[in-house]
Amino acid sequence: MEIREKLKILKELQEVDDEIMRLKNLNKENPVKIEELDNRIAELEEELAQERSKLENVNARRLKTDKMLNEKKALLEQLKKKQFEVKTNEQYQLIQKDIKETARLIDDLENELLDLMVEREKEEKEYRRKEEEFNKKKKEIEEEKERLRKEMEESSEKIIIKEDEKKRISARLRDEALLNKYERIRA
Repeated sequence: MEIREKLKILKELQEVDDEIMRLKNLNKENPVKIEELDNRIAELEEELAQERSKLENVNARRLKTDKMLNEKKALLEQLKKKQFEVKTNEQYQLIQKDIKETARLIDDLENELLDLMVEREKEEKEYRRKEEEFNKKKKEIEEEKERLRKEMEESSEKIIIKEDEKKRISARLRDEALLNKYERIRA
């Protein structure tokens, strides 16, 4: 076999080896990319959990304020009933003072409750927006992960095909010493 022919076969062999190397590198890189995508999903889930926590916090504050408001309203009713049971002017004045103070607290709590309802509505909208954004990004990431997995699967199949092609090309060379030198240099 002529040198020119041997060089041509070695060039083919090198091209196949380069393709095998590229495919193997792809199979090494893709799991890292998939892990990075999994980490991104975890980050997005954490962001969404923080939004959910804000919403739950507002709801808890609203419930607490609502409970306090109901307690103050019940106290106000008791004070109004009690004012008719007093025997001295001094007691009556004290109860009137308590009634005014409780009424003022009720007004403050009602205003706070309204503010919390507005804040809750704002937080709910923000949470829904973040949830939609999360679902959209997660879907995109899952699609990308699936594409990378398929790419790895296909490249593994291609590696097998290229390894067979390499064996056939090596067999055409019929020069074991030259093939061994090529493999040493390649390594």
